[in-house]
Amino acid sequence: MEDYSEFFKSVDAEAEKPDTYVDFSLPPKPKAAAPQTDAAPATDDRSVLKDAAGLWGMGSGSLVQGLGWLFNSDEMTALGQRTSEYWQNTLSETQKAANEKRFVNDDWSLGVGATDLNTIFGTVVQSLPHMVPGVGAAGLAAKGATVAGATPRLASLLAAGEGVTIGAMVGSEVDQTIRGLSEEDKMRSPYYADLRKLHDEDEATNRLSKMAANPAALKSGTAGAALGIVFNKFLGDALTRRLSGGPVKEGVKGGLIEGGTEVLQSGAEAHSTQSALNEYAAQPMNYTDMVNQMVGGLAAGTTMGVGVGVA
Repeated sequence: MEDYSEFFKSVDAEAEKPDTYVDFSLPPKPKAAAPQTDAAPATDDRSVLKDAAGLWGMGSGSLVQGLGWLFNSDEMTALGQRTSEYWQNTLSETQKAANEKRFVNDDWSLGVGATDLNTIFGTVVQSLPHMVPGVGAAGLAAKGATVAGATPRLASLLAAGEGVTIGAMVGSEVDQTIRGLSEEDKMRSPYYADLRKLHDEDEATNRLSKMAANPAALKSGTAGAALGIVFNKFLGDALTRRLSGGPVKEGVKGGLIEGGTEVLQSGAEAHSTQSALNEYAAQPMNYTDMVNQMVGGLAAGTTMGVGVGVA
């Protein structure tokens, strides 16, 4: 019996050791994994009115920059730049993306912007502030001349004040582009190296900018004023109630006149800008950019022309 007693004691002692028995219990049931879902995209709470205000603000800022260049005012130029940047930051992500799209690609294929209503909307609204002051002042001048008894032709000639804003915008763009070039890029200019022999970088850049921007502004302003005479005559007639047709007829007429005018004016602006940068800063000509500007001008001009004719 003593042997059996010792035997059972040894079995009990072994059983008390944690690693001497087999755990036949089932492992805990794993928790169900959460269903895999794509992360929710960031919401873009777009407001058309808010985007319209932002686009108008951007266009107004660039106009102020142009006037700052025209009046040689650094404060006005800086104000215009800050204004454009501020309003650009208020745009929805949808509108920001649309603004980057092009009507014509570099390989001359149709760009996605040509069929994107947001791109067209952005182009039109952002362009209007550039057009309203010049065309508005020109129209008032035409009205004043007509009311005073001047001939319609003289009224149209007085409307050539639109060229001032066109020239200012082109001069400002040329100036900003040249000032944004690196020293290495400016050295490619056929004039800059000689200027650097006589002046420090800032003064040489100032002189190169004036050499390029002043004739470009004069050229584009003169061309824009000449091209705008027909529409400015139409605008003067609208202001003095001399339009004979109904709203639909005059709206179509205004759209055709101002749409065509803006195509030509935009082409003249783009060509003046790029020609100046090519001659004075050795920048390559980009003809698809010119076409994109002309298409944008067509959209903006047609919108304004229809509005004037219907109103």
